[in-house]
Amino acid sequence: MDKKLVKSLVLVVLGIVVMGTGIGMVSKIGIGVDSFTAVINGISFRTGLTLGTITALANAILCVIGYILCKKNVGLATILFIFISKWPVDFGYTHMIAGDNLVVKIILFVISVFIIALGAAMFIVSGMGANAYDAVTLGICERLNLKDKFVYVKYAMDGFMLIVAFIIGGPIGLGTIISLALIGIFMKFCQKHLIRIFRLEEQ
Repeated sequence: MDKKLVKSLVLVVLGIVVMGTGIGMVSKIGIGVDSFTAVINGISFRTGLTLGTITALANAILCVIGYILCKKNVGLATILFIFISKWPVDFGYTHMIAGDNLVVKIILFVISVFIIALGAAMFIVSGMGANAYDAVTLGICERLNLKDKFVYVKYAMDGFMLIVAFIIGGPIGLGTIISLALIGIFMKFCQKHLIRIFRLEEQ
């Protein structure tokens, strides 16, 4: 098997496990989460299904939508996330202990956001497909001829998710702001070093 393909597969699987664990951790800390995770948490609260189960189902739905909008954005990594993510998400949520001290919670939250960013960066540099949420965002850009406006479309998507999360009682708070401020910085840092370590060209 091609060495680059092996590296990509390893990055994808590790990325899903790492990112999923981080998602579970930030959800358990209880100071708010990013907009999409807030929606997932809200649905989990209302249905009684585990966070991991809802994460997998939500990504499956988004994967189908992303494929309909623009199938080139959906790859093996997009599909693998649906089948693998449930267990690390539930593991991170079940085993995270945050306590009641706000300072400790903030520190743990920042660490958890970095873990999510690391997993997401692994996902990106593997070059095997976008995550389902970004696949939909990219698909919208393709359909509306807004290829150079991805950032703005993503902001619009995040804003829409925040509204949905608010309506269904998803956890929005300080953590939402921290995620927005740090996730991009952390992902850029991790992506740069992962490309160097695994000797993969940026896709």
